[in-house]
Amino acid sequence: MSQDVRVVYLAGPYSVYKDKEKAFQLHLKVARWLIRCGYSVYSPIVHGHVISRNVFYDGVEFNWWEDIEPRFIRAVDAVLFIYTPELWKSRGCQREALYALLMGKPIGLVISEEGDSIDELSPTRVVWLSPRRGDEDDG
Repeated sequence: MSQDVRVVYLAGPYSVYKDKEKAFQLHLKVARWLIRCGYSVYSPIVHGHVISRNVFYDGVEFNWWEDIEPRFIRAVDAVLFIYTPELWKSRGCQREALYALLMGKPIGLVISEEGDSIDELSPTRVVWLSPRRGDEDDG
């Protein structure tokens, strides 16, 4: 972990999955792993799953997230995406990547050991796609 990347925004597909609970569990597993690796994690899925399942109806959810995502991304050091085959099918992930790029935030992928389904994925490493401050010192 780079000294300059402490607080991360964890993004990943959610709405593209029929089983939202399994998607939530994947995000929770990755957030737990990142925390154990020393990161402070904000995950709109982990932090918002209960709200999404119990408050929003009829497409309101998407508009609500669209308004607050850039605020949270602006507040973090970097944006990490959970790498799954569905990652770039997600409009939310596409939007979060655009925000991160426009704000100059470092972007990385959380890579998992592959399984047959999302509930079998297990995070193993972070691969950075854009440079982070201090990387020139990472040997």
